Amino acid sequence: MSDALATLRRAPLFAGLPDSLLTTLARRARSRRLVASELLFLEGEQAVSFALVCSGRLEISLANQQGREIVFDTVEPRQTVGELPLLDKVPHAATCAAQQSSEVQLLGAQDLWQLMQYARFRDNLSSMMRRKLKYLIEKLHYYLLYNLEARVALYIDDLLGSQPDHSTLFFGRYTREDCVQG
Repeated sequence: MSDALATLRRAPLFAGLPDSLLTTLARRARSRRLVASELLFLEGEQAVSFALVCSGRLEISLANQQGREIVFDTVEPRQTVGELPLLDKVPHAATCAAQQSSEVQLLGAQDLWQLMQYARFRDNLSSMMRRKLKYLIEKLHYYLLYNLEARVALYIDDLLGSQPDHSTLFFGRYTREDCVQG
């Protein structure tokens, strides 16, 4: 329980909540270890719990029309996954698997509904959801609006730590010289 409690105390989603509540949640949390590529949940599977990542890294993916998994997000330690379908009582919209050996703490629907009674938790959840939505919109924008050359150029700019001129990335083409000059 002490590991679960320590992780809950450090996770932004649980920031500012009473220690007595966190202690209760830590007692009820179920620890689960995942090996690399092991599934936490599948797209279409009914949500029964949400997970707080203690260690390792999880990846969120969808299968394309050819059945190939496309990873569009990762979940790091102190982050959670699976809370939205649990709140909405709907199946998972994507698949979640361990990218590497990982440990998670699983909390159930009853725990989530108990947490929803706290204004601070609702504020934390709202803030987290806004960040996730912003991130996903940026990813969607990236994949839908930029051509392949522009995506490669953005990747190189990111590696070099430079700020690209986005106005040229929609329609223009980068030459080798453009990429070398940065």
